[in-house]
Amino acid sequence: MSTMETFQEQYARICAALNVSTQLEVAEALGIRQALLSDATRRGSLPAEWLATLACKYDISSQWVLSGEGAAYLVPHEYSVGQPAERPGLSAS
Repeated sequence: MSTMETFQEQYARICAALNVSTQLEVAEALGIRQALLSDATRRGSLPAEWLATLACKYDISSQWVLSGEGAAYLVPHEYSVGQPAERPGLSAS
Protein backbone atom coordinates (compact mmCIF):
# COMPACT_ATOMS: atom_id res chain seq x y z
CA MET A 1 0.00 0.00 0.00
CA SER A 2 1.41 3.39 -0.95
CA THR A 3 1.85 6.28 1.47
CA MET A 4 -0.83 8.26 -0.38
CA GLU A 5 -3.34 5.39 -0.11
CA THR A 6 -2.57 5.12 3.60
CA PHE A 7 -3.01 8.87 4.08
CA GLN A 8 -6.30 8.85 2.21
CA GLU A 9 -7.58 6.03 4.43
CA GLN A 10 -6.48 7.90 7.55
CA TYR A 11 -8.09 11.10 6.29
CA ALA A 12 -11.33 9.22 5.57
CA ARG A 13 -11.35 7.86 9.14
CA ILE A 14 -10.85 11.40 10.50
CA CYS A 15 -13.76 12.69 8.41
CA ALA A 16 -15.97 9.82 9.56
CA ALA A 17 -15.13 10.31 13.25
CA LEU A 18 -15.70 14.06 13.05
CA ASN A 19 -18.83 13.61 10.93
CA VAL A 20 -17.54 16.08 8.34
CA SER A 21 -16.86 15.87 4.62
CA THR A 22 -14.84 18.89 3.49
CA GLN A 23 -11.24 19.96 3.97
CA LEU A 24 -12.46 23.24 5.42
CA GLU A 25 -14.47 21.42 8.11
CA VAL A 26 -11.51 19.19 8.99
CA ALA A 27 -9.19 22.21 9.12
CA GLU A 28 -11.61 24.05 11.41
CA ALA A 29 -11.86 21.01 13.71
CA LEU A 30 -8.07 20.80 13.91
CA GLY A 31 -7.67 24.55 14.37
CA ILE A 32 -5.45 24.89 11.30
CA ARG A 33 -5.58 26.70 7.98
CA GLN A 34 -6.99 24.72 5.07
CA ALA A 35 -3.70 25.29 3.20
CA LEU A 36 -1.87 23.18 5.83
CA LEU A 37 -4.31 20.35 5.25
CA SER A 38 -3.77 20.62 1.49
CA ASP A 39 0.00 20.50 2.01
CA ALA A 40 -0.28 17.39 4.18
CA THR A 41 -2.49 15.77 1.55
CA ARG A 42 0.11 16.43 -1.16
CA ARG A 43 2.86 15.00 1.07
CA GLY A 44 0.70 12.06 2.11
CA SER A 45 1.72 12.66 5.71
CA LEU A 46 -0.39 13.13 8.82
CA PRO A 47 1.33 15.39 11.41
CA ALA A 48 1.53 14.03 14.96
CA GLU A 49 0.12 17.32 16.29
CA TRP A 50 -3.14 16.61 14.47
CA LEU A 51 -3.39 13.20 16.10
CA ALA A 52 -2.88 14.85 19.49
CA THR A 53 -5.62 17.39 18.75
CA LEU A 54 -8.01 14.65 17.66
CA ALA A 55 -7.31 12.69 20.85
CA CYS A 56 -7.44 15.60 23.27
CA LYS A 57 -10.30 17.60 21.76
CA TYR A 58 -12.50 14.85 20.29
CA ASP A 59 -11.43 11.63 22.11
CA ILE A 60 -10.49 10.04 18.76
CA SER A 61 -7.97 7.22 19.02
CA SER A 62 -4.67 7.84 17.22
CA GLN A 63 -4.23 4.09 16.77
CA TRP A 64 -7.57 3.87 14.99
CA VAL A 65 -6.82 6.86 12.75
CA LEU A 66 -3.45 5.43 11.75
CA SER A 67 -4.38 1.76 11.33
CA GLY A 68 -8.15 1.40 11.43
CA GLU A 69 -7.71 -1.05 14.30
CA GLY A 70 -9.34 -0.82 17.69
CA ALA A 71 -12.07 1.52 18.82
CA ALA A 72 -12.47 4.86 17.06
CA TYR A 73 -13.00 6.72 20.33
CA LEU A 74 -10.92 6.70 23.51
CA VAL A 75 -14.13 6.74 25.57
CA PRO A 76 -17.56 5.65 24.41
CA HIS A 77 -18.88 8.45 22.20
CA GLU A 78 -21.99 8.99 24.30
CA TYR A 79 -19.77 9.65 27.35
CA SER A 80 -17.42 12.05 25.59
CA VAL A 81 -16.60 15.31 27.35
CA GLY A 82 -17.44 17.50 24.33
CA GLN A 83 -21.06 18.42 23.79
CA PRO A 84 -22.58 17.56 20.39
CA ALA A 85 -22.78 21.24 19.44
CA GLU A 86 -19.01 21.49 19.97
CA ARG A 87 -18.26 18.69 17.53
CA PRO A 88 -17.84 19.67 13.87
CA GLY A 89 -20.67 18.63 11.63
CA LEU A 90 -23.03 18.08 14.54
CA SER A 91 -25.67 20.43 15.81
CA ALA A 92 -27.48 20.51 19.10
CA SER A 93 -31.12 19.54 18.78
